[in-house]
Amino acid sequence: ITSSDSATTAITLGESAVGKITGDIAFNGTSTANWTFADNSSLALVGSLDNATSTATTIALEGNSSLKISQNFSNSNGELNLTLAGNSSLAFTTLSNQGTATLALNGASSVAGDISTTAGSMAITFGANGSITGDISTSGSGISTAISLNDGANATITGSINNSNDATTTLTYSTGNATLTLKGGTQEISTLNLSANNSTSILNLANSTTTIGNPTLTLDSSKNLNVNIDSTSSLTLASV
Repeated sequence: ITSSDSATTAITLGESAVGKITGDIAFNGTSTANWTFADNSSLALVGSLDNATSTATTIALEGNSSLKISQNFSNSNGELNLTLAGNSSLAFTTLSNQGTATLALNGASSVAGDISTTAGSMAITFGANGSITGDISTSGSGISTAISLNDGANATITGSINNSNDATTTLTYSTGNATLTLKGGTQEISTLNLSANNSTSILNLANSTTTIGNPTLTLDSSKNLNVNIDSTSSLTLASV
């Protein structure tokens, strides 16, 4: 499946639908693509997905829906918006991002796979009890990954967070009370931001080696940070 110029591609799965696509999908030029998954639907892509369109490609998963990509998943200088809700799930081996990408995990949604950004930017937002299982890596001067937690979020990242060649990863507790658990890896956080007044932010470390390079910590009567470190973990504040 290939689209280019001003073409529009829509892939829609109705409630409880089960689909399979064997082959590669590529979005190019100024084409627009919208994928919508209703409750309990699932799609297996036995092939690769490359988004290289300068206009947004949106993939939205609802309810208990799922999308599994068996081969390469790439955003090549394009704009990619991924939104997961309910208990939906997205699985891939590696998402290679060289454009502008957003990943919003709402409900108890989950992502399984490594996320690599080597150009452009990646923004990951947890709205509730979402989870990511896989490594998050960012490479290149001026290249960034931003991780944020909204009010009431209780998120988990199982895997490493790595920066190289002057790239940065920022962790922001955006609003209200939120919890992030980092498990089973080495995590490099360039900047930690506590944005919300009258809030308690929680960071749990489980079997993790975590470094925060330049934390912005305004710990007064209206901003609180609780860090829970288990016996197999460590936390280093490289610059305060």
